[in-house]
Amino acid sequence: MYDAQIQTLVDEINSIDYSGTPEEIKMQKIIYLDNYIRNNIDYGIEAVYYDMQNENNPEAKRNNPYSRAYREEGFWIPTEDGKRKAVCGSISEVAKKVLNKLDIPCDFIYGHVGTFGHRWNVVDIEGKKYYVDYTASMIAYKQNEPGYEWSKQVFFDNQNLIPANFILKGDLPLRDQTLGGFTRDEFGNRKDDMSKATKDISVYATQEEHPNIPNLDHIESLDNQRLMEVAYMIPVEQVVQKQEQNNTLKKTDQRVRRLEPKKKNNFNSGNINVIELIVIIATLLVTVITVLINAM
Repeated sequence: MYDAQIQTLVDEINSIDYSGTPEEIKMQKIIYLDNYIRNNIDYGIEAVYYDMQNENNPEAKRNNPYSRAYREEGFWIPTEDGKRKAVCGSISEVAKKVLNKLDIPCDFIYGHVGTFGHRWNVVDIEGKKYYVDYTASMIAYKQNEPGYEWSKQVFFDNQNLIPANFILKGDLPLRDQTLGGFTRDEFGNRKDDMSKATKDISVYATQEEHPNIPNLDHIESLDNQRLMEVAYMIPVEQVVQKQEQNNTLKKTDQRVRRLEPKKKNNFNSGNINVIELIVIIATLLVTVITVLINAM
């Protein structure tokens, strides 16, 4: 539904002049998307709070006024306060589409943080799989901003407050984070079942719960410091500058488009300004007088 926005973001990421091995370039693109999300998306906590307050009221939950945060719409379309608000499901949905278009194989991971359902991504870089949790990285980046006071209580231990702890990892860095923990009811709907949750990535099988999740046997951590340094070569400032340049170009183009029809219409319709008409007549008179004088 938002294919145009996806492609615009893909084109923006590809417009950067990367350097390094194919593995390093893919890492840099993954980090670029992390920076983009931090600078453009806010966590849709209102949608989550509303559902928590109406936990035993299915009708109210179906009419959640903040529910766009659960969908891709929330990632792309600003709310009335001008912010684009999304949660782990919609953020990981967009990330999967963007990264796959960048030729970086990406899929979903389902699990829990405590008893809260959570979804993040897994990427494949040159045959090695790594976790990428853009939601946790964004929340860690904004943790001291107004409206994010809850984040340290829900998500983080003190040692895990750095955004980089959630990108290209092979462990589960969030507090009480587990894989799986779901089952299906008699109608086929997913529901929480923490007895099925595990921290052991080597034995995590999800085929019955979520058939689209890849085999996780080879999840690894990036211990190579040079690779991590290369991955973070593109600073947030460059991302912001790129976005500001794009916005300036768009505004300039819009101004030009607004001006062009006016010039064309004024010329074609003959609606010449009175002063311009006087100047034209005076110029013609001077020309005629000059010709006559020269002819004498």
